[in-house]
Amino acid sequence: MQAICSNLSATRWDSMSCVARFLVEKRSKIVTYFVETEPSDRFDQLPTPTFWILISIISEISTHVSECVESLQGRRVTLQQQTAAVQSLLDSLQRFAFVELTPDDDTLPTMQVVVVIGERQVSYADLKGFIQDQGIFASQILDALEPEECNEVLDAVGEILLSIVNGSSSVEALCDEVNDASTNGMPPCLSHKLLALKPRDVVQLVLKFHNRLSISLTQNSIDLIVDQHKKLLNAVSKKPRLQTALARHSEQTDFSDAWKTPSIKDRFPELMEFCGGLASPFPNTATIESDFSVLKWEKDLHRSNITPFSLEGILHCRQIHSLPKN
Repeated sequence: MQAICSNLSATRWDSMSCVARFLVEKRSKIVTYFVETEPSDRFDQLPTPTFWILISIISEISTHVSECVESLQGRRVTLQQQTAAVQSLLDSLQRFAFVELTPDDDTLPTMQVVVVIGERQVSYADLKGFIQDQGIFASQILDALEPEECNEVLDAVGEILLSIVNGSSSVEALCDEVNDASTNGMPPCLSHKLLALKPRDVVQLVLKFHNRLSISLTQNSIDLIVDQHKKLLNAVSKKPRLQTALARHSEQTDFSDAWKTPSIKDRFPELMEFCGGLASPFPNTATIESDFSVLKWEKDLHRSNITPFSLEGILHCRQIHSLPKN
């Protein structure tokens, strides 16, 4: 075949997407290989027709999930952008086969017509359409299946889709005090979102994090957060053009760009720093691995572990050339 498939990792969506896409793209060559090769000269049996349907579905779903996961790992991504990305993924998955919430009444169709998992359901008719969307080959295989085998395939596809949709719907960018998903909502952090808050709302928000803020900020700096929010509201009320400029921002706007809007740039430093803390997600595996790539320094013969102190020393040493010379 003169083709090498990527290794499959059970914990990475990108790996699953690459492997599934490889199998779909090389399907004709794989089938030809099995047809032209003697059984004694190969390690596995020719995949069944239903396998190709399922791998096509997995390729479609995993590609969207992988793109979403990648978008969550940017260095400048905010919690609001992460939330919007997860919601966009959920909307896309539900549109694949018109996944809908299960009605509360007892008028559900029979299980031969609808696949139900948790609070969501999808009909056989919509699942067939989802499979047919994968291309001619998947459509031909589905049409050639016996009714009983066709229902088994539809059940399997429905379970895959609904399981991922239900799992995605429970993903939250915020965590509570015990590190569980928080559903209390996310405070606004971009400049245009703060316009919807009254000063009393900002007061309550600051009081919520007052103990943590007081560790690194003086009481005067904490008071400036509320004061600068009031000044922001006053500036917008006096300059309609400023409100128009802020209204152009969206959830996808970069945090720095939102606060560099003319007339507010560098005017509200304490408020911007406070909002930046609220908007910042915790470092993830991708960003930490990137840090070590930038450092070009890992464990050596003289260091058996990577402690915070030793890593901090390396970071400081690497920054020596960027420090101002007095």
